[in-house]
Amino acid sequence: MGSSTAGGKQGMADALAEMSKRSAYFQQIEEDVKNYAKSITEMKPAISSVETKDMDELLKFHNDVESVLQNLTDETQVLSRFEGFPMKKLETLRTAAALYKKLNGIVTESSGIQIKVEVDALERNKDEESKKFQSHNIRFDFNILEKREAKAAEEQIHDTRRHDDRADELSRELAQEIESDPPHN
Repeated sequence: MGSSTAGGKQGMADALAEMSKRSAYFQQIEEDVKNYAKSITEMKPAISSVETKDMDELLKFHNDVESVLQNLTDETQVLSRFEGFPMKKLETLRTAAALYKKLNGIVTESSGIQIKVEVDALERNKDEESKKFQSHNIRFDFNILEKREAKAAEEQIHDTRRHDDRADELSRELAQEIESDPPHN
Protein backbone atom coordinates (compact mmCIF):
# COMPACT_ATOMS: atom_id res chain seq x y z
CA MET A 1 0.00 0.00 0.00
CA GLY A 2 2.92 2.33 0.74
CA SER A 3 4.21 1.95 -2.82
CA SER A 4 0.83 2.82 -4.34
CA THR A 5 0.79 6.04 -2.28
CA ALA A 6 4.29 6.88 -3.45
CA GLY A 7 3.28 6.04 -7.01
CA GLY A 8 0.20 8.23 -6.65
CA LYS A 9 2.30 11.15 -5.46
CA GLN A 10 4.72 10.68 -8.35
CA GLY A 11 1.81 10.51 -10.78
CA MET A 12 0.44 13.76 -9.38
CA ALA A 13 3.87 15.41 -9.64
CA ASP A 14 4.19 14.24 -13.24
CA ALA A 15 0.72 15.59 -14.05
CA LEU A 16 1.59 18.96 -12.49
CA ALA A 17 4.86 19.09 -14.42
CA GLU A 18 3.02 18.32 -17.67
CA MET A 19 0.40 21.01 -16.97
CA SER A 20 3.16 23.50 -16.19
CA LYS A 21 4.84 22.76 -19.53
CA ARG A 22 1.58 23.46 -21.37
CA SER A 23 0.65 26.58 -19.39
CA ALA A 24 1.24 29.82 -21.30
CA TYR A 25 2.20 31.44 -17.99
CA PHE A 26 4.92 28.88 -17.22
CA GLN A 27 6.08 28.92 -20.83
CA GLN A 28 6.55 32.69 -20.53
CA ILE A 29 8.52 32.22 -17.31
CA GLU A 30 10.79 29.70 -19.04
CA GLU A 31 11.15 32.13 -21.94
CA ASP A 32 12.16 34.89 -19.49
CA VAL A 33 14.70 32.54 -17.88
CA LYS A 34 16.28 31.98 -21.31
CA ASN A 35 16.07 35.58 -22.50
CA TYR A 36 17.37 37.19 -19.31
CA ALA A 37 19.80 34.48 -18.15
CA LYS A 38 22.89 36.49 -19.12
CA SER A 39 21.68 39.70 -17.43
CA ILE A 40 20.51 37.89 -14.29
CA THR A 41 23.69 35.80 -14.08
CA GLU A 42 25.78 39.00 -14.31
CA MET A 43 23.50 40.73 -11.81
CA LYS A 44 23.87 38.05 -9.09
CA PRO A 45 27.48 38.83 -8.10
CA ALA A 46 26.96 42.57 -8.64
CA ILE A 47 24.07 42.61 -6.17
CA SER A 48 25.88 40.34 -3.72
CA SER A 49 29.02 42.44 -3.72
CA VAL A 50 27.62 45.97 -3.89
CA GLU A 51 28.92 48.15 -1.05
CA THR A 52 28.36 51.86 -0.99
CA LYS A 53 28.02 54.94 1.17
CA ASP A 54 27.03 57.07 -1.82
CA MET A 55 23.24 57.07 -1.97
CA ASP A 56 23.15 58.49 -5.50
CA GLU A 57 25.36 55.60 -6.61
CA LEU A 58 23.05 53.17 -4.80
CA LEU A 59 20.02 54.68 -6.52
CA LYS A 60 21.67 54.39 -9.95
CA PHE A 61 22.60 50.75 -9.25
CA HIS A 62 19.05 50.05 -8.06
CA ASN A 63 17.61 51.62 -11.21
CA ASP A 64 19.94 49.52 -13.39
CA VAL A 65 18.82 46.34 -11.62
CA GLU A 66 15.15 47.27 -11.83
CA SER A 67 15.47 48.08 -15.55
CA VAL A 68 16.08 44.35 -16.11
CA LEU A 69 13.76 42.91 -13.47
CA GLN A 70 10.76 44.99 -14.52
CA ASN A 71 10.63 43.03 -17.78
CA LEU A 72 10.09 39.67 -16.09
CA THR A 73 6.66 38.03 -16.22
CA ASP A 74 6.98 36.83 -12.62
CA GLU A 75 10.14 38.03 -10.92
CA THR A 76 9.96 35.53 -8.06
CA GLN A 77 9.41 32.55 -10.37
CA VAL A 78 12.16 33.59 -12.79
CA LEU A 79 14.75 34.44 -10.13
CA SER A 80 14.04 31.20 -8.25
CA ARG A 81 15.45 29.38 -11.30
CA PHE A 82 18.85 31.01 -10.61
CA GLU A 83 20.45 29.20 -7.70
CA GLY A 84 21.81 31.47 -5.00
CA PHE A 85 20.19 34.65 -6.29
CA PRO A 86 20.58 37.24 -3.46
CA MET A 87 16.88 37.99 -2.86
CA LYS A 88 17.41 39.42 0.65
CA LYS A 89 20.11 41.77 -0.61
CA LEU A 90 17.83 42.80 -3.50
CA GLU A 91 15.03 43.58 -1.05
CA THR A 92 17.46 45.55 1.12
CA LEU A 93 18.59 47.55 -1.93
CA ARG A 94 14.98 48.28 -2.75
CA THR A 95 14.27 49.39 0.81
CA ALA A 96 17.33 51.67 0.87
CA ALA A 97 16.46 53.18 -2.52
CA ALA A 98 12.85 53.78 -1.48
CA LEU A 99 13.94 55.36 1.80
CA TYR A 100 16.44 57.60 0.02
CA LYS A 101 13.78 58.71 -2.48
CA LYS A 102 11.39 59.37 0.40
CA LEU A 103 13.97 61.47 2.25
CA ASN A 104 14.75 63.40 -0.92
CA GLY A 105 11.03 64.02 -1.32
CA ILE A 106 10.80 65.32 2.23
CA VAL A 107 13.68 67.70 1.60
CA THR A 108 12.15 69.07 -1.58
CA GLU A 109 8.66 69.24 -0.04
CA SER A 110 9.87 71.42 2.83
CA SER A 111 6.58 71.52 4.70
CA GLY A 112 7.73 71.99 8.30
CA ILE A 113 4.98 69.92 9.89
CA GLN A 114 5.24 67.15 7.30
CA ILE A 115 9.03 66.99 7.74
CA LYS A 116 8.65 66.67 11.53
CA VAL A 117 6.18 63.77 11.18
CA GLU A 118 8.38 61.97 8.62
CA VAL A 119 11.58 62.51 10.62
CA ASP A 120 9.93 61.22 13.80
CA ALA A 121 8.81 58.08 11.96
CA LEU A 122 12.29 57.66 10.51
CA GLU A 123 13.95 58.03 13.91
CA ARG A 124 11.79 55.23 15.34
CA ASN A 125 13.02 52.76 12.70
CA LYS A 126 16.51 54.14 12.11
CA ASP A 127 18.46 51.63 14.23
CA GLU A 128 16.65 48.60 12.84
CA GLU A 129 16.98 49.80 9.24
CA SER A 130 20.63 50.73 9.78
CA LYS A 131 21.47 47.24 11.05
CA LYS A 132 19.69 45.65 8.10
CA PHE A 133 21.50 47.88 5.60
CA GLN A 134 24.90 47.31 7.25
CA SER A 135 24.39 43.54 7.24
CA HIS A 136 24.27 43.86 3.44
CA ASN A 137 27.21 46.34 3.24
CA ILE A 138 25.05 49.36 2.47
CA ARG A 139 26.11 52.38 4.49
CA PHE A 140 22.89 54.39 4.35
CA ASP A 141 23.34 58.07 5.12
CA PHE A 142 20.54 58.93 7.51
CA ASN A 143 21.87 62.49 7.81
CA ILE A 144 20.65 63.49 4.36
CA LEU A 145 18.09 65.89 5.82
CA GLU A 146 20.64 67.71 7.94
CA LYS A 147 23.10 67.93 5.05
CA ARG A 148 20.44 69.25 2.68
CA GLU A 149 19.18 71.74 5.29
CA ALA A 150 22.76 72.94 5.88
CA LYS A 151 23.31 73.33 2.14
CA ALA A 152 20.02 75.21 1.75
CA ALA A 153 20.90 77.47 4.68
CA GLU A 154 24.33 78.13 3.18
CA GLU A 155 22.74 79.03 -0.16
CA GLN A 156 20.25 81.29 1.58
CA ILE A 157 23.07 83.07 3.45
CA HIS A 158 24.94 83.51 0.17
CA ASP A 159 21.81 84.93 -1.50
CA THR A 160 21.20 87.24 1.46
CA ARG A 161 24.79 88.53 1.31
CA ARG A 162 24.46 89.08 -2.42
CA HIS A 163 21.21 91.04 -1.85
CA ASP A 164 22.85 93.00 0.99
CA ASP A 165 25.79 93.88 -1.27
CA ARG A 166 23.38 95.00 -3.99
CA ALA A 167 21.35 97.02 -1.46
CA ASP A 168 24.56 98.70 -0.21
CA GLU A 169 25.55 99.52 -3.78
CA LEU A 170 22.12 101.01 -4.53
CA SER A 171 22.22 103.00 -1.27
CA ARG A 172 25.61 104.49 -2.22
CA GLU A 173 24.33 105.38 -5.70
CA LEU A 174 21.24 106.99 -4.21
CA ALA A 175 23.34 108.94 -1.69
CA GLN A 176 25.57 110.19 -4.52
CA GLU A 177 22.50 111.23 -6.52
CA ILE A 178 21.08 113.11 -3.54
CA GLU A 179 24.40 114.84 -2.82
CA SER A 180 24.97 115.83 -6.45
CA ASP A 181 21.42 117.07 -7.00
CA PRO A 182 21.03 120.70 -5.87
CA PRO A 183 18.16 121.46 -3.49
CA HIS A 184 14.88 122.47 -5.16
CA ASN A 185 13.46 125.54 -3.41
